[in-house]
Amino acid sequence: MNKKSVIILAILTLLSVALNNYVLKTQRLPYTQSQVGRYLFEKTNISGNKIGKIVVKSQKLQITLFMQDKFWRVKEADNYFADILSTNQLINNINNSKIAMVSTENMQAKETDIEIITYDVNDKILDDIIVGQKQNNYYLVKEKNSQSIFLVTGDFTLSTKLSNWLQQPLFSLMKKNIKSIILQSNTGQQIVFQPDNEREFYTPQQKMVDIENLVEVFADFRYLNVKKEENTPTKDTKAEKIIVLYTDTGIIYKIDVFNIEDNYWIKPQMEISKLPLTAGYNYYQDSKMLYNGWIFKIDSDLGKFLSEYIIK
Repeated sequence: MNKKSVIILAILTLLSVALNNYVLKTQRLPYTQSQVGRYLFEKTNISGNKIGKIVVKSQKLQITLFMQDKFWRVKEADNYFADILSTNQLINNINNSKIAMVSTENMQAKETDIEIITYDVNDKILDDIIVGQKQNNYYLVKEKNSQSIFLVTGDFTLSTKLSNWLQQPLFSLMKKNIKSIILQSNTGQQIVFQPDNEREFYTPQQKMVDIENLVEVFADFRYLNVKKEENTPTKDTKAEKIIVLYTDTGIIYKIDVFNIEDNYWIKPQMEISKLPLTAGYNYYQDSKMLYNGWIFKIDSDLGKFLSEYIIK
């Protein structure tokens, strides 16, 4: 054997010894220590875009998110559209949260704990994670039916209110966007309009009226719950008030207000004028699915205000 061969053999022998020592050292690591650095939702990340649904559970609420027609929906709200921000925050955590370190704490069940379960398209569980309290910049977590407790990265400040998981707000209309309003009830009909280049509203008799408190309601209009129209008793109930909003883009919102057993619901209908602006027509085509065919439960104080409002 020549000198060059001896040198190569010696190098290979050293590399082999080093590799064996590393493997032995890794094998001696406790299971919990070996998990540090991996994704918290490991199987879900491996599954990639084959996620079928995500369930978020607490003692107060369960939310089931699933994809339908390229939109995330909420099962507990008759499959209405999920809030984009809340859903994106959850998915971002699922995609990016990692185990930072092992915790020696005993993770007792608490009311604030949140369980997050991911499923594949065949409804098979991928990951089932219990998220506990926050410690500094990390969260205490453990896998369901496991005693191993970890501290993980991410932001798991998830809402336990159904309304915060639904697409909000329902209306976001500025005063300048509303050109005329019709109010109709048992007491008759009232009409106001905003002339061109004017900021105030007038009656057909050219009397200026202050409807600021009504207009403000539709600047950030939020609701509590939503159901498909066929799953509510509104079709057999007469609306207490009908509110019609005509906008500057040609979109028309017709809103029926109902009081059913002291609960207030609204039935919105998005329509389009015969000569809409292009932006209005495009928005109508993209957004009418959020309104038509749905009934929304609203806060009692808001419902009472809308049903009793008159223009003075």
